[in-house]
Amino acid sequence: MSTYFVAFAFIIWTLALWRHVSRRAAFISDPDRRLPSPLWHVPVASSHGDHNDPMTTPTNVSRTVESLLSLRVGDLPGYTGWARPVGTLSLYFRQVSDAHGRPTRTIVTVGRVWTVRVACTGHVRCFRPQRAILDVRAYGPSVVAGMVVPSRVRRAYNPSNSTASHDTIPGYYDVQIVFPDAGVYHVEVVLAFSNAPAWNEFPLAGPEPDYEGYLLPDFPLTVVVDPVELVSEDPTTHASQDNRPVCTNADLLETSPTSAIIKGRWRVSDKVQDRRLIEDAYEIDHSPSNISRTGYEQGVNSLGITMAFEYQKCKLATVHQSKRTLMVPETKDWYILFLGDSNMRAQHLTFQSWHDHDRNQYPQSGYISTAKGLAKQLPQIREKLSALKKHATNRTEFYVLFNAGLHDIARLCSRKWSHERFNNGDNRPCLEQYRQHLGELINGIKDLSPKLAVLQTTIAGWPKWGNFGFAWPPSQGQPLPFHPSTCQSFNEIAWEEATKADIPVMDAFWLTMPRPDHRQVDKENAIGKHMVHAGPEIHSVMQRKW
Repeated sequence: MSTYFVAFAFIIWTLALWRHVSRRAAFISDPDRRLPSPLWHVPVASSHGDHNDPMTTPTNVSRTVESLLSLRVGDLPGYTGWARPVGTLSLYFRQVSDAHGRPTRTIVTVGRVWTVRVACTGHVRCFRPQRAILDVRAYGPSVVAGMVVPSRVRRAYNPSNSTASHDTIPGYYDVQIVFPDAGVYHVEVVLAFSNAPAWNEFPLAGPEPDYEGYLLPDFPLTVVVDPVELVSEDPTTHASQDNRPVCTNADLLETSPTSAIIKGRWRVSDKVQDRRLIEDAYEIDHSPSNISRTGYEQGVNSLGITMAFEYQKCKLATVHQSKRTLMVPETKDWYILFLGDSNMRAQHLTFQSWHDHDRNQYPQSGYISTAKGLAKQLPQIREKLSALKKHATNRTEFYVLFNAGLHDIARLCSRKWSHERFNNGDNRPCLEQYRQHLGELINGIKDLSPKLAVLQTTIAGWPKWGNFGFAWPPSQGQPLPFHPSTCQSFNEIAWEEATKADIPVMDAFWLTMPRPDHRQVDKENAIGKHMVHAGPEIHSVMQRKW
């Protein structure tokens, strides 16, 4: 009896082994079978579907949208940091219908402006003149930032004032996002400050509000982005990534303070938990030797997610292509000047690293710091610019990339550095001071007679929703003006001054706004400079743009 049992068990074991080996062989031989199941399958309406009614089930389904590399709720960090105040109006915010009484659409089209209206109601502070500041982020196949504008309604006709046709609604805000890729996105709207003073009131005489960082009720909101209409309207957008032309000045320079927001996006390029051949990846990658600070900074050993910046209609030059454009005889008499804060210094270091072994084949370069702000540094900056001009030959051509903003916000707008303002004796609003100092800097740069001068906007400094891994203090808040919205306001001033001087503008703000997770990292992971220092991938993109 036992002999039959052993024989039967042996036959079963042999069949199981044969089944496993044959399936493994088929898996290895067929590349299509190596792909994991899609993260999600979402039926999308055809052009006959009702895209305006979120309650309508898509009809005449034409396709299933699939994405192997798409972010889900929880893949990115939310609030991880500074101590938060108890007082917040976040509970009083809700999604509301738009001005025409229509609910928020949750099925939208690629490339179109999508709007969700939120309102603060039920508390007297909701209707104060001070406005709320909101942080907005959408993530799925890519990560994009959004814009917040006061909600407006059409005003009753007034013959004496026919130009002013709309009024703002106190406590109501329109969040606007353009989704660049088809797929499922998750929209987060976060209350940063319930009642923020107007920018022209800074520096404040009284207390500065602290960052709140509470996700609003009804969020995250899931939105399905439909590619169908775009296929018929703009087939070039769906062309192969390799067929796109290399970006030119028209693509890389901006036409308004917000034009960059729709030009490109951070696409998910890898997710550790969704890698192909999971078994093999685990066997190879789970060794501690594959953990590094560089990997942590790049996202591999931290979030487990890496992203790459892509323009919609063109390809950004690679490092190799960028290097080759400078290795020509015509650049021998060039002098490339980087003028700005520590982010600009990082860009200069990135540029230098490209030609460490063959410096003689590249143009000269230099860096001038704006640390401690223009109010304090302008005299030294003028001296250094004059020295460069004095030592230049008749053949020297200057190319200048410059920026000023983060140090000026800290010195001119915050209470922390009020002692320096008292020493200067200038008590004007910080925006007025910045406008004057930036105008003087631009004049100094123009005195250099550069072949090309480009203003780079200030990065999205001090982001607090979406950071990862910093050693946050448990008993310290982060006050306004230390927030990306301040940088945005300063960039609007910078845009106006550059436009008056006929100087082109290159974006760094909207490039960094969606990536609070990609910051400089050191071995202690202390806050230090991380709130104002972008990560290496961002510096690489900015340098390749320049």
